[in-house]
Amino acid sequence: LGLSVVSWLSRLFNANGRLGKASGIHFAHWHLIDGRRLLFCSNYDGSFGGYLDAFILGAAAGVNLAWGFTKLATRDSAHFPAVTVARRFPPTRALIFRGCANEVAFKTYARASMLPHQLRFQAYQGNMDDIQRASALREALVAPPSPGSDDAIVRALES
Repeated sequence: LGLSVVSWLSRLFNANGRLGKASGIHFAHWHLIDGRRLLFCSNYDGSFGGYLDAFILGAAAGVNLAWGFTKLATRDSAHFPAVTVARRFPPTRALIFRGCANEVAFKTYARASMLPHQLRFQAYQGNMDDIQRASALREALVAPPSPGSDDAIVRALES
């Protein structure tokens, strides 16, 4: 139910290369596996610590709603890092408050629940800000000449 609500809300409020107010997070998808395991996939421009901070500051309600009922069970596997201490997502209030606002507990939980990956897709060398600047310059250059077109080109070059 929580994932359905997050999915519905994200279609209304999260578009144009952003996840809520979390700049730098351009893609987020939750997969429910076997009806009981949650796999989260996303793409971010910066470091992992900054990535988690972006969630805390810009998409906390969605994170709390999606992950609020999850727990990390112990596991001993030759293929994945061992989890020796079972953990629960930090407690939420009214399903969307607190939770990931407890920064230390949230980051500990997120790091402990990570699995190694073999591949990473990066379509562009720049980050989203670089792509938006290049797009603004392209649009200014191909726009029909007008009294303000030279100014738009210079502003795009300066940004």
